Amino acid sequence: MRNIIKSQLYQFRKEKIPFFVFVGLTALNIFSALLNSNLNFNNTEPITASTYVTTYFISALLTSVFIIPVIVGPVCCGDFTDKTSNYEILSGHLRRDIFFGRSLMAILIALIEWIIIVIVPVIMLTVMNGWGTDITVGDAVFRLFLMSFPIIRMCCEFVMLAFIIKNPYIIMAGGYIIVMLGGILANISQGTGWFFMSTTNLMQLGIFDFWATYGLSDGTSNFIYDAVVPAQDIILTIVVSTVVSIGALAIGYIFFKNDDMN
Repeated sequence: MRNIIKSQLYQFRKEKIPFFVFVGLTALNIFSALLNSNLNFNNTEPITASTYVTTYFISALLTSVFIIPVIVGPVCCGDFTDKTSNYEILSGHLRRDIFFGRSLMAILIALIEWIIIVIVPVIMLTVMNGWGTDITVGDAVFRLFLMSFPIIRMCCEFVMLAFIIKNPYIIMAGGYIIVMLGGILANISQGTGWFFMSTTNLMQLGIFDFWATYGLSDGTSNFIYDAVVPAQDIILTIVVSTVVSIGALAIGYIFFKNDDMN
C-alpha cells in the first residue's frame, strides 16, 4: 500500500485542475471575507473573525466542499480512463492495497485542503481585526472538528462513486451537481433530517443560534450567540458519518474487487 500511496502522491503533484480549483476556492473565500471585513450589523466597525464564523462562515462551507470531488476523482480513478491502473495489478499489487492506498490518500488530501480553504479567511480576519467576543476560539475549533466527520463521509461517498463510475471528469461534474443539490436541500429541510446527507449535516453545524437586543436611544443591535452544539447533534454527526463512511468504502471495495477492469 505504501508504494501505491507514493506513486499516487507523485502523480497528484502533476494534476493541474485540483491545484487551480484549490487556489480559486481559497481566493474566493478570502475575497468574500474582505468584502465583508468593513461591515457588521451596526455598520460602525470592521467585523471580527468570530463574527465572520457565526454569520458568514456557512457560505464558505458550501463553496469549499467543491474541492472534494476534484481531488477524489483524479486520485481514485484518474488511471482508469487510459487503463494504466492495470499496471498496478500486473506488477503484483493486491486490489485491497490499490483501493485503500488510493482512497486514504484522496481522503487525507481532500480533508487537509478543505481545512485550509475554510480557515485561511478566519486567520486573515483575526490578524486584521482580532478574534472578537461572539464565540471563543475553542468553540470554533470544536465545530470545525465536528465538521470533519461529514467531510470525511462525503469523501468516502465520492470514493465509492469513483471506483464504480471510473471516470474522474464525471465525478468532478457530478460532484458539482450533488453539492448544489445538498445546499438546496439544506434550505428546504429547515433543521429536520439534516443528518441524511453529508452536505446538510455540514450546513447544520455551521448554524449558530443567537439572540438580539436593540438599543432604544441609538438604534444599535447586539447579538448573543450560543455556540453549544446539542448532544443529539454531536452523536448523530459522529455515528451516522462513521457508519455511512464505512459502508461507502465497503461498497466501493467490493465493486473494485470484483471488477474485470475493462
